[in-house]
Amino acid sequence: KNIKKLKGEENAYRIRLGDYRIGFFIKGDTIIFSRVLHRREFYRYFP
Repeated sequence: KNIKKLKGEENAYRIRLGDYRIGFFIKGDTIIFSRVLHRREFYRYFP
């Protein structure tokens, strides 16, 4: 429910956690956590 695939990006996803977003990539069997940002900054700096 809180995990969504980002449009325009092949392997990029986000998790909603209150006012914060966690950005990560999935490559094969590996999850690579990239950013934890406030929602107003998230879409500027991720991916």
